[in-house]
Amino acid sequence: MRKTVIIGLITLFLLPVLALAQDQTGATDPRGATKDSTGKIIPLGYCFNILRQGSKGPEVEDLQQILKSDPSIYPEGLVTGNYGQLTKNAIKRLQKKFNLPQTGDVDEQTARIILPCPIDIQLIVVSPNGGESWDKSMTHQVTWKLSKAVTTTGGTESLAPSEITSDYFWPRGRIDLLKSDGTLVKHIATVNLASQSYDWNINSNIPNGTDYKIRIGLGPVTACKEEPCPLAYNPKFTFGDESDNPFSITGTITPQPNNINEVITILEGAIQQLQKALDLLKAMK
Repeated sequence: MRKTVIIGLITLFLLPVLALAQDQTGATDPRGATKDSTGKIIPLGYCFNILRQGSKGPEVEDLQQILKSDPSIYPEGLVTGNYGQLTKNAIKRLQKKFNLPQTGDVDEQTARIILPCPIDIQLIVVSPNGGESWDKSMTHQVTWKLSKAVTTTGGTESLAPSEITSDYFWPRGRIDLLKSDGTLVKHIATVNLASQSYDWNINSNIPNGTDYKIRIGLGPVTACKEEPCPLAYNPKFTFGDESDNPFSITGTITPQPNNINEVITILEGAIQQLQKALDLLKAMK
């Protein structure tokens, strides 16, 4: 199950396309890069813009949102959009945790440990990948796998969840339900990509149909309405993958009857309390 549609995660902080890339052969690399005539990979942009003290804007807000997820890294937790001394100190703590030079700047090395980068790994949707029929009355497992490039062979190898957790500070992504034409139907969940699976109870208000796909990635195309998105703003590129072919959603969700035994127990307890109150009043005559 391989895709040519895997587009790079140039997630939070986009660099302008390197001028050097304009002079290259334009050969497309599946990790979201181009190659020059010698085969050297030229990324179309790092995973983050280069940020440092004095930087401002939505990229900084997202950085601060990510940093505040760990109070030991960013105890102040302020989201201001201004890269000040507190943010610089937080980045130094992050760099120390991952054994990087403690500069306080988000350079390329730091960017590539904050969250997964497409020049390092690939994400592939495993299920649903086309042809499945998922009944609303059942719980279904959305699954994906992550792999990393092996420079010695030119191939890839699977990443274990422990590797993802240890190698990245914030390996979160989003699962979306799409129509086969790419129209967003529903943001399903924000997940830790290291889990590589998500148990989905299909909402009853999703219409039955045969033209659905799942997209998993980092970097929303449209805003999430049901819950916070992985990122506050909308990057221009998405790192991830979607189902190769459409799958179907069928069936209905039968409302669960009230638990009669539980109701009886509650009422019996209330009656006992009323009886005690009544006995107390009688004793006061």
